[in-house]
Amino acid sequence: MRRAFILPAVFCLTAALAACGSAPTAHPTVSPDATARTPAQGTVTPYYIFAETSQARLVSGSAVVEQGGARVPDGRLYLQDRATGSLRLLTTPARFGEGFYADGGALSPDGRTAYTVVNAGGDWALYAIDTGSGAAAPVLSRQTALEHGLTEAEGKTLVVSPDGRQLAFRGYTIRYDEQAGTTTHTNALYLVDLPGGVGAQGAGTSLVRVAIRGTGGLPAPGFDAQGRLVETPERPTRLSEAARGQLQAQDLGVVGRLPVAGTVALSQSFHGSGYAGGSSWGLGLDLAPRPLGTTMAARSIASGVVKNVYSSGCGVYVVVDHTTTTADTYYCHLVTGSPAGYGMAAGKALYEGQPLGTVGNTGVSTGVHLHLALIQGDVFGLRGRDPTRTGCTIAGGNWTVGREYQYLADPC
Repeated sequence: MRRAFILPAVFCLTAALAACGSAPTAHPTVSPDATARTPAQGTVTPYYIFAETSQARLVSGSAVVEQGGARVPDGRLYLQDRATGSLRLLTTPARFGEGFYADGGALSPDGRTAYTVVNAGGDWALYAIDTGSGAAAPVLSRQTALEHGLTEAEGKTLVVSPDGRQLAFRGYTIRYDEQAGTTTHTNALYLVDLPGGVGAQGAGTSLVRVAIRGTGGLPAPGFDAQGRLVETPERPTRLSEAARGQLQAQDLGVVGRLPVAGTVALSQSFHGSGYAGGSSWGLGLDLAPRPLGTTMAARSIASGVVKNVYSSGCGVYVVVDHTTTTADTYYCHLVTGSPAGYGMAAGKALYEGQPLGTVGNTGVSTGVHLHLALIQGDVFGLRGRDPTRTGCTIAGGNWTVGREYQYLADPC
């Protein structure tokens, strides 16, 4: 392993919230799947563009939700030929199961290997996939990551060194102090050695943590011309032209409806500065059902696709990747088992207002309520914007703690 160097750069605010829990078994190498075929032309539309070379792009596909015809990321990873536009599916259900979400991706300099974080069933692993044969092998399992103090890798920050020998990403660690009742988030950059060839990945892989030096925000990783690890500004996820053409420019603080169908009281609002300090849950809203004891479903505030269902200090929670923006929403403290009861699993396409689970009291919670948070560029609450279609701003004081708000009513 070469020594990592961090050079100062421009930074932006970020945030993290992820799953803790029991460590799964290690992921075995997955052999090529004979049933994997290139999707028929016109059946898949690229949604996100994660990486590209002069010959190919690494993209996510898109799916149409059950109601309203909204197009959302399909949670699968494809290799697109830039000359012909043809697509080859790299993450097939036969390899990774029926319910999974491929988060982000990076390509080796020669384009022969793709890297992605696959989320499934509350578990995750960082995979290397041969773009020719389709063979896949884990570079880093969640079990190994937890042993090194890493809770989760952020797939959209993956980047490969110019010589193809190292992979870098941003990740975070979540620790809960039961005595103090506090949760601490620690963000860092991570380096993994790449031995070369998918078959060689995973065996004895090194994982090196590099502290972030930036202040006032968290950067993404990058490499300079000499192959040294550097801190770079956060880059927003790039939409394909086809996906962009279907979306109109929107105020990112107005992305959907209230996350319930009923009356709720605002029990707390969060308007800190995100995760720069590494200890705040970030920006969001705590909404408690009214009258007390009312059973209520948490609902998606906009169309999207489930990234995963987790269990951690945030309790049982669902993370949704949205169509109308490149934002994710988090629905925390749900009743145990209720997301599964509503059919929630990684890769599930959602329509606006679709039930996600039952509002509950799991995790670090002081009573039955829904914690709703929205991440854009890894910043909770869009730097203070309200994650609902009400047009209010959290930082502006429009939300009043203790006040009751009704579904689709204008609280301002």
